[in-house]
Amino acid sequence: AIGYFPDLGSDAFYQQRLYSHTYVCMLRPNHPALKRPMTKDVYLSLGHAVVMSPARTNDLFERFLEQKRVTRTVAVRTPHHLSLPAIVSETDLIGTVPMATGAYFAALGAVKLVALPFRPPVFSVQQHWHKRNHQDPKHQWLRQQIHKLFNDKTDRWLAAERKLYGDIRSRGG
Repeated sequence: AIGYFPDLGSDAFYQQRLYSHTYVCMLRPNHPALKRPMTKDVYLSLGHAVVMSPARTNDLFERFLEQKRVTRTVAVRTPHHLSLPAIVSETDLIGTVPMATGAYFAALGAVKLVALPFRPPVFSVQQHWHKRNHQDPKHQWLRQQIHKLFNDKTDRWLAAERKLYGDIRSRGG
């Protein structure tokens, strides 16, 4: 498994950190909120489109908001990240998504990205494997290839993250 899976922390699984990741806001191009800084008041005044899926990154962000006592006005819930850009690009709703998701749709021109008005959580994307596969040469080869492709040095979203937030990873992320 590759991703953010905190439930795979048992002794039956090995894990290897690949890179760190964070969150970003998506808004439609020409959204009125883009004309001013994204403050916490602006963020909370907007209607939010929220992905409610089994993805652990969604749970992580929701728990983060609860801990910070941040309550958004959720106007729409969708089960898929793929539907969120269509909703956001055609409305005045805002979506908060992992950086990779936002960067992908921003590159297509569907949305604009803005930083959250508070320091977002940073999480590790890892590869996980069962201990019975740990010594398998083919499995080892595959894990090595994955690590060569996905690591801190090849992090294709780091530039966008730093443009929005600076170096948030060096501040205890």
